[in-house]
Amino acid sequence: LHPTFLHAACAASNDISLDELRSLLLSSPEAASIADSDGRLPLHILSENKELLNLRAGRELAGAFAWDLIAACPEGIFKKDKTGCIPFAALLRQWVHDVHESTAVKPSEMEPYNLSILSSLFPSQSGPNNAPPPTTYIDDIFRRIPSDVHITPATEWSLNMLSAVLNTYRGAQKKDRLSRREQLLRREQLAKNIASIPSLLKLILLIEDDDSRDHIMDLSIVRRIILCKGSVGRWIVDMLRKSGIPRRRVIDYFALVSNLTVFDFIGKGRTPRQADFAAFYEERNAVYTAVGNFKELIPTLAILSYKEVERASTTKIMWGILNDSISRPFVISIVMIDLVLHLVFMATFRFLVADHGVANSYDWMEFNEPIVPAIYVAFIGSYFIFRLLVQFALLMRISRRVFRSYFFEFWNVVDILSVCFAVGSMSSIYLKYTVPAWTLSVTMVLLWLKLVSFLKGVNTQLATFILAIGHILKDIRWFLVVMGIVIVAFSDMIHIAKLSSEGGNLCNFSEGDTITDDYCSINFFEGYIRTYAITVGFLDLDDFRDSTYLSIVFVVFTFLALIVLVNVLIAIVSDSYEKSRVKSAYLFGRARVQFALENASLEAFLRPTRQGRNCFFLGCLWNWHQPDWRYLLIKVIRTFVLSYILAAAVITDVLVVRHLRDYGESGPESIPSFFVLAFLSGILLLILNVAIIVIIEFLIKTILNSDAHFFTLRASDDDITARQGKLRRYSTFIVREFIRFISEKVFGIKHSIGSMSEDEEDWPGRLNYIEKITTHIVAESERNVSAALTASETRLMKHESALQLEVRRDIEKYINKIERPSSIRFNSNSR
Repeated sequence: LHPTFLHAACAASNDISLDELRSLLLSSPEAASIADSDGRLPLHILSENKELLNLRAGRELAGAFAWDLIAACPEGIFKKDKTGCIPFAALLRQWVHDVHESTAVKPSEMEPYNLSILSSLFPSQSGPNNAPPPTTYIDDIFRRIPSDVHITPATEWSLNMLSAVLNTYRGAQKKDRLSRREQLLRREQLAKNIASIPSLLKLILLIEDDDSRDHIMDLSIVRRIILCKGSVGRWIVDMLRKSGIPRRRVIDYFALVSNLTVFDFIGKGRTPRQADFAAFYEERNAVYTAVGNFKELIPTLAILSYKEVERASTTKIMWGILNDSISRPFVISIVMIDLVLHLVFMATFRFLVADHGVANSYDWMEFNEPIVPAIYVAFIGSYFIFRLLVQFALLMRISRRVFRSYFFEFWNVVDILSVCFAVGSMSSIYLKYTVPAWTLSVTMVLLWLKLVSFLKGVNTQLATFILAIGHILKDIRWFLVVMGIVIVAFSDMIHIAKLSSEGGNLCNFSEGDTITDDYCSINFFEGYIRTYAITVGFLDLDDFRDSTYLSIVFVVFTFLALIVLVNVLIAIVSDSYEKSRVKSAYLFGRARVQFALENASLEAFLRPTRQGRNCFFLGCLWNWHQPDWRYLLIKVIRTFVLSYILAAAVITDVLVVRHLRDYGESGPESIPSFFVLAFLSGILLLILNVAIIVIIEFLIKTILNSDAHFFTLRASDDDITARQGKLRRYSTFIVREFIRFISEKVFGIKHSIGSMSEDEEDWPGRLNYIEKITTHIVAESERNVSAALTASETRLMKHESALQLEVRRDIEKYINKIERPSSIRFNSNSR
């Protein structure tokens, strides 16, 4: 039963007119604010009248009368019924439920990867209290990923009405009109009510029809609920895990939420103020943080294709999440330790090889105890191998496909081979085995490439330079084939010409005639090397004056190789590098995803958790009921890994100090060289010692199972009080400033989460590339237009010739017809 005639009229189907509804409202305007037994106002009932809204005329009638009801009761739009729905929200909730209910659950599609390991890799960044629910699969209909989603006309009408209300709502008229602040609060209240509908935003993203989806995504209510952290759900990770349309749509969501502006927050009809910008950034950062809280987000990026990773990682939201994951003190400390360890490891290997006479010796570098550096090389080499094994084990548990794609990537292969070659070479040397010179040379090159592999994930410029090399080599692969053919062909021509001309006299070897030696040798490779030397400038015309034929061949080759092919190579390299500069953000984004996955996963694995019993190390065993062996084993493993890292850093610290002392005591050749070496060693020691402080704190927290902060910048400036003591204040300040300096100067993290610097966009490269492409397109268009005009003129001329011929034939036929009857009459008269 309805409490008023207005309620009953709003529940009627299509047998009522707009005039009748308005007359009822005029006769009893207070009925608009009366709720029935279910807590529904007439506006609720009208917005849920499916029979009326399924017709186009009914939607027009309901839309017109809904504004009358809102004018009669402005606060009715925020009134919730007993089910918790405001007007227009019930149809949205029902649509979401119906679409999910009609979707078949496929567990194989829902959980193709090991989510337990994904959860353990990246705990929530906001702490255990705000962490998302467990990621184990539950048969929840809202976890399903529907396909072929179509929005009903009534649902689309509800979203259009909510957008109109959001844009025009000002409260009561005249003196009771809401202030600007109250209007913005009402907008926020309305958006949060709609954002609380589970998986609504997910279904909007999955709408099949592009026009309908684009129209709905442009509605103000949809763009406003995107700025509500309540709209963020686990569907983001679920859609990323499912290939095809769902994955592309969630990446589109990342781009959309990254491109929202303050006008989406306050409405397009208002002028933003300073407070509006602050509130907008706060809301947007809250959404970014809510998305970043999902443990599986960064690891899930590992299963995406290269193009998808590039698209996702260059959005502001993912950029901020990645920066936040690698700017934590532990991650930066581990990265700096790895850098210092690798530099010292590489230098120690270089000097050990030289000191043992395998390569050129250095008189200024002689170890008094060569076994100590050798043990260091073996220890640090085993440390790097251990780190790689841990990463491979974690990736294998996620997915074999992820492990294969990671293992067979070029830079990861370089990391493995460099360490294995270095440890194997030093072991062979001290076991008195003969090590080929090429092995030591290749090992040194691999160690330098390992350093390059580290640098490619640091900042955009380095990533552009390093990753562009791969693209350049890919683009010139066919040019190299042609260049090789030209070199081999010319070398064979010279070889045959010298052997065959003048009875072979041109191959009479003379002392110092290296050209003749190379081209007349039975080893063809020497001739090829000589020809390549000519292409890079090692040439002399006198070497080819033996005959006119050789001189001609020489001129032809130098013109073809030095002028034509070299300029073609320069053009290809320039074009490829410009493309890499345009795509620098994408290349760096892909490198930073891998960088964050490698380093942040180690921190997540070693971070103390509240799972298990909060006990002190071996105290976990003193349990009257059951000792927590599993928890103890995990704690022992974490402590061992941290101790291993700490030991490697401390040993490196001692070794650097020892080498600096030995170099000073041995009498350096020059004072400036000593000061340069001392300065560089001081920088390495500063970086290493600050990182050691962070690792010690992390180790203490692991043993004590505590989340307290002792030295790192997680403690804010307000937390650093005089009661902490001078030593702790100074150490906290040093560590905090060190972490901030490394984050800004090395990693380029200068802004808060979700922002990207304009300086990071390489506009010169973009403009050059755009100018070149535009010029090419214009030239191509001019050629096409010229060809089309020429073809048209040719067709017109042919058509004109054919037309003239046809007209001539018609005239001749007409003349013949005229002359024939006259000739007949003449003959008849003569008879």
